Amino acid sequence: MRFFLVVTAMTVFVPFGYTQTADSIVRYFDKDWNAVYVPSEATYFRTVAKEGEMFLVRDYFAATRSLQMEATCKSVEPDLFRSGKTTWYYKNGTVKKEGLYEENKPAGLFREYYENGSPRSEIFYAREKKDVHYQHWSPEGAPLLINGSGFVTAPMTTIPGVSVVEIVDSLMISSFSVSPDNDTVYAVCDVAAEYVGGLKRLSEDLRHVLVYPKPARKMGIEGKVFVGFIVDKDGSAKDITVVEGLSRELDDEALRAVRSLGKWVPGRHKGKNVKTRFVQPVSFRLQ
Repeated sequence: MRFFLVVTAMTVFVPFGYTQTADSIVRYFDKDWNAVYVPSEATYFRTVAKEGEMFLVRDYFAATRSLQMEATCKSVEPDLFRSGKTTWYYKNGTVKKEGLYEENKPAGLFREYYENGSPRSEIFYAREKKDVHYQHWSPEGAPLLINGSGFVTAPMTTIPGVSVVEIVDSLMISSFSVSPDNDTVYAVCDVAAEYVGGLKRLSEDLRHVLVYPKPARKMGIEGKVFVGFIVDKDGSAKDITVVEGLSRELDDEALRAVRSLGKWVPGRHKGKNVKTRFVQPVSFRLQ
């Protein structure tokens, strides 16, 4: 994908080649971080400055032109590849989260803050081991972990309910969401849900039922559709939706294929079957 640089108030665009040293606007985004090409429709915009072999990437809130994120990256296309310090900000300029990345993965201590600047969490990301939760704090400043153990709750951002992380001896052992009607769905549990027959059987069954839609094939559209669903306590898949799609035809076919799959072995936590959330990528590749 080619990026364009707005250089005047008139609608004039110049190809961007990452050769300049000063910050330049290279992309605009809507509220869901989808690229838009009309500045007045943007919620965020991005600038990129070349610094030696690295890139300094800054994202801004379009309305206030204040920083939303600042990151050192190895590359910026097609996605940011972080390598170095990354800092996120609230609209009021307060630091939201900060830490280091190595090879595009969190590495070392990350600190998160509430909008008033008080600490929210300190988590050490270990590359080869489990992440260590040093501490979490409530908005009032009370520590939520006692001797490294406790529950951390937060409002869900996309649907009604709360998310809950269970931490024991500074290690996360489960993560789940609770809806307003007290329905509990796990994202992390003792034993994850698994397709009957395992991953190999899952891939084989998907290949067997998947049909490449002709319109998408003619247009050369390929990639992955991510389908999310809940594996119920009885092993059935429910609430099947597209989490990240490609086109209407491919999204519909991915949904049909996942709905036609067989049973799952339900997830288990503390010896009991539990509802678990699962995301399955469905690949469409042209030969």
